[in-house]
Amino acid sequence: MSKPNVSPRCVHDAGRPRIALLGDSHASALAASLSHLADQAGFDFVQFTKSSCPPLLGTARLMPSHPGHAAQCALYNDRAFAAVMRDPRVQTVVLAGYWAAPFAADAGGDAYIDPRDRMNHGVAASLARLDVAVRTTTQVLARAHRHVIILGDVPQFRFDPAREAVTAFMPVRQHVAHMLDPSFLTAGDIAPVPLLSVPGQPIADTVRHAVADTADVTYFSLADGLCSPAGCKFRTGNDPFYVDQQHLSRGGADFLLARIDGLLPVTGDNVARIATQPPIPTAPMPLSAATQVAIH
Repeated sequence: MSKPNVSPRCVHDAGRPRIALLGDSHASALAASLSHLADQAGFDFVQFTKSSCPPLLGTARLMPSHPGHAAQCALYNDRAFAAVMRDPRVQTVVLAGYWAAPFAADAGGDAYIDPRDRMNHGVAASLARLDVAVRTTTQVLARAHRHVIILGDVPQFRFDPAREAVTAFMPVRQHVAHMLDPSFLTAGDIAPVPLLSVPGQPIADTVRHAVADTADVTYFSLADGLCSPAGCKFRTGNDPFYVDQQHLSRGGADFLLARIDGLLPVTGDNVARIATQPPIPTAPMPLSAATQVAIH
């Protein structure tokens, strides 16, 4: 579908100022929690999300396994951004997505491209395209007097966190699973770095730096709310934070967004501050500089 859904399911209207969320399925995973926070802060909420469609103007995600996707995504974004720009009640726009998607090990030739070109020109060109697209998109919104919030990638795992949360309470199943894969060992609710799926490129830095000099744009690192040098939190007790290896559950989104100080209402800071919360239990683990950049 290339047309945003403007039904009450996606557009809440109580006559208040609005917060709009644009992005892909990773953004959609945050929507219910963000909508609840917006309502508590006195805002209506608008959700325009499309699977595998990063919220960028003039740039789309090439997916060779889905040849028509880039054009559909570009058209969808044109319409979604136009709807947001036309609505004077939208004061804040949240952009969220799986920014590292084209650089994942299983991406299969995906890339950030000009949707009119539809050619993969390599990793360096894809990174440069992401940088330019983030700058352009945020500047267009800021010039239209919208405050822009960009949410970074959530950590991802080499295992299914939802299944592991269930397995942890089934001793026999847990024993069998670990016999089949002796290398698999979590530290309670924390998955150590070897169990993380780390992108091969410094995507977080690319997105963060792209908006560093743009007024009225705030970048929030979602990984900082779940990760420490010991690894990343994937559950609390029997409550999994993910529904699969990369998408947050409602419980995970609630936990994560509650830890971000100043998400709503907007503080105007350029970098998020993680609110004072009980610390994530950690054990020291040396990380390479590249790995620290990748997960933060």
